Amino acid sequence: MPDNAVIVGAGGQDGSFLLEKILNLGGMVHAVTGGSGLQNKCNIIEKSLEKKKLKVLHNIFRNYEYIEGLIKEKSINTIFHLASVEKPSGELDRFTNNQVQKDINLDVSHNIVTLLQKYDSGVRYIFASSSKMYEGYENDVCIDESTELKPVDEYGFAKASTVEYLRNARNQYGLNLQTAILFNHDSNRRKKGYLIWDIVDQIRKVLEKKQNFIELNQPNKFIDISDARDIIDGIYLMSQGESQFDYVIGQGNVKTVGEICAQVLDGFGVNREIPIISKETNIVTPVLKSNITRIKNELKWFPKRDYIKTVHEMI
Repeated sequence: MPDNAVIVGAGGQDGSFLLEKILNLGGMVHAVTGGSGLQNKCNIIEKSLEKKKLKVLHNIFRNYEYIEGLIKEKSINTIFHLASVEKPSGELDRFTNNQVQKDINLDVSHNIVTLLQKYDSGVRYIFASSSKMYEGYENDVCIDESTELKPVDEYGFAKASTVEYLRNARNQYGLNLQTAILFNHDSNRRKKGYLIWDIVDQIRKVLEKKQNFIELNQPNKFIDISDARDIIDGIYLMSQGESQFDYVIGQGNVKTVGEICAQVLDGFGVNREIPIISKETNIVTPVLKSNITRIKNELKWFPKRDYIKTVHEMI
């Protein structure tokens, strides 16, 4: 049956894709947004409003009573928490925003779990976490659902503490609580300022013959990166499955930032070697790779889209 869902963070990249998917399948979405509301350059929200199965709510902290009513009346079957306060480098110092991170991750989850417990609800709660929970490893690691959490900054700590809380609450109360451990993913709905837009900007300059080199931070860094639409397909499948397991969702392999640039240029017919310059002294960081065995075996999910083509679309 189609989901009747609450999406916390419906105005972001991931939330807008999930909202669109559920509405296209005939479901009803109660979309909770932050201050910026439901906006994206593809006008997905405006198109969704025409379907009359969308209720827009502003600010999760003002709408717990509304969500409580949905749970009590059993008019929803899933709550997705995709909200985040992480912003591009330079816009948010993740080391000095501990309370902000705690509010949107742990406190929101705790408040919703309290409501689910109050009404002995069968509503499924899916929390979107991050591979940044593992940045404390000193050596390369292939991450699965049982890998020990090792965050290093406030964003990672907030995600990790929420994951631990949900796992404990699931065991203690028998509620349907799951975590999606998401690796890097992009689309043309990604906010400006992230790595993908640096790559797009540099490649555009080469294609327009404004420069004959690419200059990036850490071009030799390995990343496990996917198309955001694949990631959302995985999260949606979690809402349809029988299990209450957590799932790692990623590409399952890694490439350097420089390799991505070279492959994108090759797709545009730029076959000559373009120098890739590092803006800073290369920092050696462990390679974090996703082990997607569980979600492939249990939910029959696998990444379908070529990330290089994703970048092509953005350019």
